[in-house]
Amino acid sequence: MNTHTKIYIGLALATLTIAAFIFSSIWTTRKFTKLERELNDAKQAVQTADKLAAQRDIEAAEYKQKLEYLESNLTEIQTIARKQDEELEKLTTDTGRARTTLERTRRIRSIDTTAAELCAKLAEPPAPPPGGGGGGGLFCCFSAPRGCGGAGGGPPPPIR
Repeated sequence: MNTHTKIYIGLALATLTIAAFIFSSIWTTRKFTKLERELNDAKQAVQTADKLAAQRDIEAAEYKQKLEYLESNLTEIQTIARKQDEELEKLTTDTGRARTTLERTRRIRSIDTTAAELCAKLAEPPAPPPGGGGGGGLFCCFSAPRGCGGAGGGPPPPIR
């Protein structure tokens, strides 16, 4: 092999080495650029997720407060409902007693008194007072032939 050939082979090897170095440098640079873009995208996704998580935490705290408020209202409403149930039970008992008393009163025999019987009672002489004295019977206008001592007749006055 002559010297020229060796120089060409050396130059070819040097060119290949330089070309490989340049190719690997370009490839590495592109790879780093791509990884940096992915890293920035991941950082933005993390920031977005952090903002969303903070917003969700605030919403969760609001819902927790609402839940506590509603639970306290529910407790108050249950207490009121229990009191109303007790009152309703008391009213039901009172109503039952009133119905029982009404039924018992309805079963009692009422005594119907006619006007003639009433006049007969009033016409009877009263018992003499303890100190003596007389007195006759009371005059009953219902028993008079023309009513009220013959002064015009008509229906008897209402009894009050």
